[in-house]
Formats: sequence, structure tokens, C-alpha cells
Amino acid sequence: MGIACKKAWQTLIYSNFRLLEHIVKKYENRGLPLEDLMQEGAFGLLHAIERFNMEYKGRFPIYAGYWIRQAMIDALNKSADLIYLPRKIKEKRNALLWEVNQILIATGKESTVSELAMRLKTEESEVKEFLLCTVMPIPYDELSARIRKSTQS
Repeated sequence: MGIACKKAWQTLIYSNFRLLEHIVKKYENRGLPLEDLMQEGAFGLLHAIERFNMEYKGRFPIYAGYWIRQAMIDALNKSADLIYLPRKIKEKRNALLWEVNQILIATGKESTVSELAMRLKTEESEVKEFLLCTVMPIPYDELSARIRKSTQS
């Protein structure tokens, strides 16, 4: 990388730092400290600089904003749960949970796997798999207490 190229990179980074700060403020108080969000957003900004193609005549801040948000969302997702799930699986799981709530509100009763598969336009086996992903993990202390109670009875 030449000196001119490094200066161009630095110029892009410094000129879009306010954009980074503006986007980071929207994701504040969601589970990660501000410094970590800034760092993840900076990684997203660097990724945007690497991938940006000026031939498409798009505005760089719009393009960079997408990559900054994606980097911060990934960092928040990784820190939020005890068990890490990829973003696509989390999105499908959230859509499934939303449909479960919508059926519960509309009918007042629990939804069946076939209803959910029909609404989500997927197979029943896939819905069953995502329902298994929605089970919350049990802390070890609580699990051992349950085991002790069951063996004592």
C-alpha cells in the first residue's frame, strides 16, 4: 500500500467518524459498552472501505452505514445469548416466535406445528427444529437442584 493510498484510507476513516458515532448512539444501552460498539462499528467502517466501488455511483456514507450497523448487530447478537446462533437462524426464530404470538392473540390458544409451517411457508420439520432453538438454557445450579429433588423423591 502506497503513502497516497494510506492517506486516502485515513481520510475516509476520519471523515466518516461522525457517521460512526451517530449510528453507535442508536445502539447504546443494548448490552455492550459504548467503547465496544465503537470498535465493532470501526471494523464495519473498515470493511465498507475495502468493499466500496466508486463505479456504482452510490454514496459512501449510505454504504458504510449498512456495514457499520451489521458489525454492531453481530456483536450485540454474540454478546446477548449464552449460546451463539447465526444471524439468519435468529431472524427465522424471531419470525417464528412472532407468528406464535399472533396466533395466540387471534385465536386465544396455542398454535400447532402445522399452523406455523403453513403461515411461515416452510416444512413442519424445519418449524420443529426452530422450536427447539427457542428453548431457553437452564442455569447449572437450577438444573442440579432439580436433579437432587427428583432423586430424593
